[in-house]
Amino acid sequence: MICANPDIVVQRGDKLIYCGGALAQLYAQLGGEVFMAGKPHAPIYDLCLTEAERLLNRPVDRRRVLCIGDGLATDIKGANDQAWTSYSSPAVFTGLRPSALTALICRRSTPC
Repeated sequence: MICANPDIVVQRGDKLIYCGGALAQLYAQLGGEVFMAGKPHAPIYDLCLTEAERLLNRPVDRRRVLCIGDGLATDIKGANDQAWTSYSSPAVFTGLRPSALTALICRRSTPC
């Protein structure tokens, strides 16, 4: 199985619903092989940078990449885990954390 979105749950209106990550966990528990392709895993970042370089027709300075997300366990973790860059990654707390701060800037050099 290729899991493109490892989120366990997502918010739809006022309800939390299971997402691809929950299905992937169950599949792995049953003995299936799972390849995680979405955030926080590296393949999605590699793909995005490759596509940006193709569209711009030039190399992308990875120090100037900004990753934005609302999930600490996926979006922000993924940006911070990219050891080959100095991603900036603002966490916009909507979605699953609507009562939290509006935005929080997390940088690899400044842990959140």
